[in-house]
Amino acid sequence: MKNEIWCPIVGYEGLYEISNHGRVKSLSRLDARGALRREKFLKPGTATDGYKQVSLNLDGKARPFLVHRLVASAFLDNPDALPIVNHKNGARTDNRADNLE
Repeated sequence: MKNEIWCPIVGYEGLYEISNHGRVKSLSRLDARGALRREKFLKPGTATDGYKQVSLNLDGKARPFLVHRLVASAFLDNPDALPIVNHKNGARTDNRADNLE
């Protein structure tokens, strides 16, 4: 994708990254058994409210994350610590950084 920028996901550095286009990938690494796990893009599911969601694993525990919140935390400034992420075009599945505020 054109001009795609990747940032580590806070708390999951070295394991997962999020892009400004709203894509999530797991990074290549050795698993607990020493087997190579290759880099791959995660396929997001849809939460009951229509937002895209991925599951990230750390120390054998999976935790769900909303993709738009991962994009916002990585690419948007939030000096006032506002709790809500808004999709400018109203499309809950459009998680590009330039569509979020």
